Amino acid sequence: MKKIFTLISFFYLTTQVSAAAIEPGRPGGAIVFSTIDNLLKSITSSIQYYTLPIMVIILAFLGIKLITSGDDTSSKDLVKNWMIKILIGGSLIFGASILAGAIVNVLG
Repeated sequence: MKKIFTLISFFYLTTQVSAAAIEPGRPGGAIVFSTIDNLLKSITSSIQYYTLPIMVIILAFLGIKLITSGDDTSSKDLVKNWMIKILIGGSLIFGASILAGAIVNVLG
């Protein structure tokens, strides 16, 4: 299963990188900036663009594992801990963009 996931993620990322090289202005594209604000915005949008699909795939896999765990409480606890860690990480990643946007609006 791990080999299949690695293969799928490799093909997904290589197609995204080649598409990003063609269109440098879109999220997940090549990082081009004229000011430090644009650099930070490009970095956060690129991180969000690549982490969201990975997080969704991992959460779906963990959900399936949680459903099929049966009465194994140690497996359920492990899966729940990983889900919480992924959701906290996602909120940090997407919260950084909101925080950066708020700072830019306040500072002008």
